Amino acid sequence: MLAWSRRLVIAKALAAIRNELSASTRRTASIRPEKPALPPPTWALDSDTTKVELERALLAIDVFPRCALLLSVFDGVPVKDAAILLDSDPDLVRKGQAIGLQELTRNLARMQGWTSVTTSQHVVMSEMEHA
Repeated sequence: MLAWSRRLVIAKALAAIRNELSASTRRTASIRPEKPALPPPTWALDSDTTKVELERALLAIDVFPRCALLLSVFDGVPVKDAAILLDSDPDLVRKGQAIGLQELTRNLARMQGWTSVTTSQHVVMSEMEHA
């Protein structure tokens, strides 16, 4: 019984952002897979990371990947059920989950001072162009 009532609350929350979610779903579907710049495998989240920092890192993620991540990883909703709740295809939910995990990792690592080589090179090139 608890699972059904919980899913009803989730469905109502998603209905409140349906237009934004639909637009984000289309953006996610159009993203081509590429190897993202991620912190090294030795990177670990600081133990003193706050709830506010985690929320900030999550809110920086586009809506569909964030919802896919929260539902499937944080709430443990099976991908098939998350696809129903998100009115999407299970493969797109998996894609959104992967994008969400990558972005969450990057966002948290950046909060701890990590910068990617790609970002560093872009900043240097931008500075040279303005000189």
